[in-house]
Amino acid sequence: MQEWVTELGKQVAPAIVASRFGLFSSILASAVRSRLIAFNPCEGVRLPAQRKRAGGVQTISQDDLTGRLLPAVPEWHRPLVAAAAGAGLRWDECQGLRWDASISTRRR
Repeated sequence: MQEWVTELGKQVAPAIVASRFGLFSSILASAVRSRLIAFNPCEGVRLPAQRKRAGGVQTISQDDLTGRLLPAVPEWHRPLVAAAAGAGLRWDECQGLRWDASISTRRR
């Protein structure tokens, strides 16, 4: 199991290794409870260290957004950054935005 985790850690992020390992370990734990196997070979396996997540939420003022941030962003990304900042959107929410769904293009 340790060899599998080590090799997997070379291919994917530590969080993905932990997720896959956790699922597999829980399946094997169920097999132990059902007496299909004698022990869980996942016990004692060391997982790759996960990166620390960014600290708390940081906010910037409207003046910093328009005066410092937007001018530093490439011109073709500015509308997305402005929309995200103005609406408080997260990255996944920004990815869901579509031009064909904008209010100005809807006709009823």
